[in-house]
Amino acid sequence: MITVLNKTSKILSNILVNIAAATLIFWVFIIVIFVSARAFFNVNWMFVEEYTGYGMVLLTSFSFAYALRRGAHVKVTAVADNIPKKLQRPLKIFADLVGLIVALYLTWHGIQWLMHGIEGGERSWFPSRTLMWPVYALIPIGLGVLSLEFLNQLVLNLSGSQEEREEQK
Repeated sequence: MITVLNKTSKILSNILVNIAAATLIFWVFIIVIFVSARAFFNVNWMFVEEYTGYGMVLLTSFSFAYALRRGAHVKVTAVADNIPKKLQRPLKIFADLVGLIVALYLTWHGIQWLMHGIEGGERSWFPSRTLMWPVYALIPIGLGVLSLEFLNQLVLNLSGSQEEREEQK
């Protein structure tokens, strides 16, 4: 079970981070073209400003699980560094459990927000009148994979499987 969970979480977090990376590369080109067109030709594309915000949502939410998996998030080790080694593993387990609960809670509310957007047919206030539910879907997708990674981390820490933890990266 541990291996299946670990592999599934790894595959999903890699898929999402690759989508985020491709979006970032595409986004940079669009912004350069937008800024150049505005400077040289006095052209203003409203959709660039609108979709920049949506891109930020995608980049952020699709990177959560990968950052957790790779240990690339901000760590405050003031407590962990100053407690006995014997208590560090229970502290990691507790932190993973709290992270899992928070991620599941946020995923649930993200799904509710998505359903509200689908039912209400919400559209952006920009001239493009973009349908908002696809944007809303980005958040529970990213948070759902983050929840899976927190579960993976919790199971690995509970099992004490050092080899699995090293392989996961």
